[in-house]
Amino acid sequence: MITVRRMMVAAVATVLVSVSTAAAFPLSEASAAAGKKITFRGMSMTLPTGWMADRIGDDWLQMRPKGCDPTRTACANFTVVGPKVIKGGASLEKYRTNRPFAPGTGVSPCRFTPSSSKYGERFVAGKPLENDHRPVGRGHRAQYRVWAAECYDMNTDKRTQSFRQREWYLSKPQILIVDGWNIPALAGIVARATWR
Repeated sequence: MITVRRMMVAAVATVLVSVSTAAAFPLSEASAAAGKKITFRGMSMTLPTGWMADRIGDDWLQMRPKGCDPTRTACANFTVVGPKVIKGGASLEKYRTNRPFAPGTGVSPCRFTPSSSKYGERFVAGKPLENDHRPVGRGHRAQYRVWAAECYDMNTDKRTQSFRQREWYLSKPQILIVDGWNIPALAGIVARATWR
């Protein structure tokens, strides 16, 4: 149980960041077209070549490049969660569409320095930077929101880095896709999802 909880905390910590340069991530439209297909609650997406999916608990998938351990190094990843995580419970906060996805009950470590306890993460605005609807495959539309966030020094309370978190929420199948790295090709991957 402790290992699963640590993995969940690490996943939460790595889900919340964005970096402005596309070159930082080996994720492209071309590699996504040739990659591995993952299915979650009836939705299928094609991961880019060289990416893999980790199951964290019953209702949580974390997608990342092979060879990347988000608990130790800052590396791009995104998360897909279902109703068990969305409704919260135990050590998870309930997801609400008027707030960013941050299910942990404590301060998450800064995703740029996940092995350091000196820096934390926080959301800095009460309203999303963007609030819209986006396609998730044919016949499905998600509530799409972008939230401003930052890492900060927990001793001085000063901001050290800024980032954005993108979220696609589908209320009917109870699926939430969270990208805290601003992965350039992810919007296209989500838009091309298929459903069974």
